[in-house]
Amino acid sequence: MLSFLFLFLFLSALRIALSSKEANQAILMQTREMQRQFVAERVRIAIEAFKRGEQGTAEKAISDAVRIQGGTSNAVVTVAEELLRQDRPDYAAIMLCDEEGRINACQNPELNWNPLLWATLAKARARVGNKEEADQADREARQRAGAILTEMGNTPPVHGDRPTPLQENAVQRFISAGLYYAEVRKDAEQALRALRKAHEIWPDNIVTENAYGYTLVDFARTPEEVEVGLQLTLRAAQAAPLSGEVLDSYGWALFRKNDLVGAQRILRQAVDLEPNIAEIHYHLARVYAATSRWREAEIEYRRAIELRPDFPEAKASHREATAHLKTMPSPTPPVTPAAVPVATPSRVP
Repeated sequence: MLSFLFLFLFLSALRIALSSKEANQAILMQTREMQRQFVAERVRIAIEAFKRGEQGTAEKAISDAVRIQGGTSNAVVTVAEELLRQDRPDYAAIMLCDEEGRINACQNPELNWNPLLWATLAKARARVGNKEEADQADREARQRAGAILTEMGNTPPVHGDRPTPLQENAVQRFISAGLYYAEVRKDAEQALRALRKAHEIWPDNIVTENAYGYTLVDFARTPEEVEVGLQLTLRAAQAAPLSGEVLDSYGWALFRKNDLVGAQRILRQAVDLEPNIAEIHYHLARVYAATSRWREAEIEYRRAIELRPDFPEAKASHREATAHLKTMPSPTPPVTPAAVPVATPSRVP
């Protein structure tokens, strides 16, 4: 259901210890919004440079976008997903795996461990019609995700306020593997296995609580699983009340708990905080649809599609909302009272 771009915008905060003080959170949110805008602008510059045949200029713009997000594997995927969002899968593939390119993430061991990187490459190659190379990238993604589960399972939990570099590295990898299994493979068992391990290593971290809680709620098969996920997302929301992404997870958990009033309130706050994330609009629309508020649902579904054109769930739900609207009576126009003639008193002779 979620896009990689949405997920990585949240993962980019993994290295930042969020304070419970709203002032510090506000600064963090402003910084990340500036990062988003910078990334989108650099990608637009890169696309125009690619069109002019200026590959060096394009690669510099892309490198700048990756660097401002920390130069991590997740940052690379964020930029590649932005290229896909702007309908340039060819440039995304060049960025990820061009042997002569500046980044060439496929050959860089500090970057190529990430199964989501390979999944993004598979998507880009599939969209340009290169099925054989897309299948090859897909196989690589599966192998990388499996390696994370088998090679890092013995990482000890964090003691104290901060993890060791090994623990932080393990958490990043388990979260990436978990999101790969959840969003690409739709494999609930493996997704929850990876995210549970990330949470066990670093239980007091907002990112692990949010990622594990949201995924547990999304795949929940029992009311007990919904309740556990709800409590995890609630703790994350209490720690980061100004994060639209975190509030979205909590609001979605309330929806899955069938607390539609609470879900609408929280998701409305999330949209106000993060108005340019398609998934939050989609979740709010689902709440409106569940309460038969089809006009509001149609507006939010449409906004989700505008922000993310390749959003099949939103498109299908938008068609449903539109169909409901067609069966609803048109609003009755207000009736303007007819003017009442005022009798002119006759003159009495």
